[in-house]
Amino acid sequence: MRKDQQLVETFVCGYNRVVNGSFRICDWPDVTERRLPAVEAIAKDNQSRTLAVEHTLMQPYAGEKEDTNKFRQVFCSLESDQSLRLDGYDIQLWPPVGAIPKGISWRNARETIEFWLRRNRKNFPAGTSVQRVLGLNFELSMFVKKEPHSEGSLTVGRSTVPNTLKEVISTALDRKLRKLVATNADKRILLLEMEIPIDEQIIAQTLESLSGSFTDLKNIDEIWVVDTFLWERTGTCWFKKVWLDGVSTIFEMFAPSGSSELPVFVKGRELILS
Repeated sequence: MRKDQQLVETFVCGYNRVVNGSFRICDWPDVTERRLPAVEAIAKDNQSRTLAVEHTLMQPYAGEKEDTNKFRQVFCSLESDQSLRLDGYDIQLWPPVGAIPKGISWRNARETIEFWLRRNRKNFPAGTSVQRVLGLNFELSMFVKKEPHSEGSLTVGRSTVPNTLKEVISTALDRKLRKLVATNADKRILLLEMEIPIDEQIIAQTLESLSGSFTDLKNIDEIWVVDTFLWERTGTCWFKKVWLDGVSTIFEMFAPSGSSELPVFVKGRELILS
């Protein structure tokens, strides 16, 4: 099964939990229908109602793929080194997008950052601070968040994402809405995949600001964002409903990337709208 198909199947599994549904995917039209543009999946429930799901992976800024590769090689491997964890604390590292310049040895950068972290992690102040990494042959400062944690943990993310989200979402809507609206189904859902965490409230506000430019949005029943930032490393992904009515539902699924095991619903919640 392709990665995008696994993600859609995971979504449908969790969606059933939050809406008390019984949908099961019965067709992958973009595979079976080659003559015309087709949506990714069609699901059917026990009452024969149909659900059309169209998925798209969004690149939040130019060069995101290359930067993600650098980030994974230099920073993500730090998470798996348990000797870097600090008992009693969760430490989060948030380097900026583009933290590793071109022409830099990724291995040397990783080893220098590891050495710096090992020497300084006990001295990080509680809460969020900005810390400069010493010993590199380029400038690097990052947000560091240190909070109490019973077991001790270390996680990494990226900050300072370029403000091109509106253009990115516009491109996705332009590519996906028409064929989703043209699909004969009782309900139509657009699933936007983000490999970099972006505040779901900002995504919802961006969609609302674009509603006047994309009249087909009124024919879409729901838009969800799936955050796959940790998916390949931990098997966890978050799904967040962002359309209509802003952010209203969030649920977490465990489904290791590439696994044939059934997805596991971890937790979910309805948000109270003001």
